[in-house]
Amino acid sequence: MALKRVAGAAGDEASMFDLVTRLGVFASAEGLSSTPVTGGITNKLYRVSDGASSVLVRVFGAEGLIDREKETRTFAAVSKHLGKPAFLGRFDNGRVEEFLENHATLGLPGLRAHAKGIAGALRFLHDFEA
Repeated sequence: MALKRVAGAAGDEASMFDLVTRLGVFASAEGLSSTPVTGGITNKLYRVSDGASSVLVRVFGAEGLIDREKETRTFAAVSKHLGKPAFLGRFDNGRVEEFLENHATLGLPGLRAHAKGIAGALRFLHDFEA
């Protein structure tokens, strides 16, 4: 599976906007805005929007601890299989994904309440052949 990729790293808002436009996610950087998203453990997450649609920009952290190429191939394969969230492209230190509207990061009470479902989803992910 060929993954859409552009050279460059996200280090600030302007570089994120440049990357998402070069990936073809947005036609222009003009009018884009970004908002930090909470919930990333090893990544910095940003919602980038043009006012009509949004994407999630995931800037990788914990470099050297996680094989990001393998993780991205697996994410792209699971995305294709499940249809959500869509994989939109890769750049040097991160990737762009579909932003899932009306979804939230679970806090500890939510994790407890949904533990069985989360465990099943994690088993599916770990058993998935990319």
